[in-house]
Formats: sequence, structure tokens, C-alpha cells
Amino acid sequence: MNLRGRAPVHFDNADRLTGTVVERIGKNIVLALPLGLGKANHVANSLFIRAAGDPSMALRIFTALTLEKPHPKRDLERRFIGPVSARLFDGYPALAYADALSWMEEMNGPGVIVAKEAAGAKKGGRKKK
Repeated sequence: MNLRGRAPVHFDNADRLTGTVVERIGKNIVLALPLGLGKANHVANSLFIRAAGDPSMALRIFTALTLEKPHPKRDLERRFIGPVSARLFDGYPALAYADALSWMEEMNGPGVIVAKEAAGAKKGGRKKK
């Protein structure tokens, strides 16, 4: 039992977990992600996709570092980074917010999605309509 007298609930589906999180804590969510590989990317992605599709929802993501799979452009880059990338990132789902926030405009007020890394760099927001 936990402190509130309820047994822990186990989820095998990130979208069901997201639904339960929103139901229990509401639409203003602060998500902290650990440093490096090992984040629960499927859960972070599910929360991000829900927030991106719901303007009444606010999602704040705090993380030390957002790791993205490298995309080498030249042959030498591919030959060098390819094996390392395969070893580190195969089976590791990409973070949906990383790509999306690179093109979204920052916006104040409700319905904001923001990611902050430890260095204080701020990425993103929801695209204005």
C-alpha cells in the first residue's frame, strides 16, 4: 500500500497511463525526465501528444538533457557515427517533443508546452492559431 492507502497500479500502455495521470492530477502537468538514456520516452511521448492535441492542457517538461539520435549527412559521418548510434539508440523511441518544439513558436498563457533543460535553455511552445 502507498501513503494514500491504495495499492500501486501497474500500466502496460502509455496512453492508458496518460489518461489516468490527466484524470488524477488535471491538465496542468509538470514532467521531470532524468538525465541521459533511460527516460520513459513512451510515457513522455504520450503526454506530449495529448497536450499537443488539447489546447486546454499545459505541459512543462524539465530535463537535464534531451538526447536525439544523430542524423549524419555525409558518408564519413555515417560510417563513423552509424555503429555508435545503432548501439545507443536502437530500440530507444525518439522524444516527440524534441522534433516538434524545434518548429513551434513559444506562447504565453494556458495551453503551453515548454521544455527546459538544466542549462536553462528553453525550447518551444504551442504554435499560435
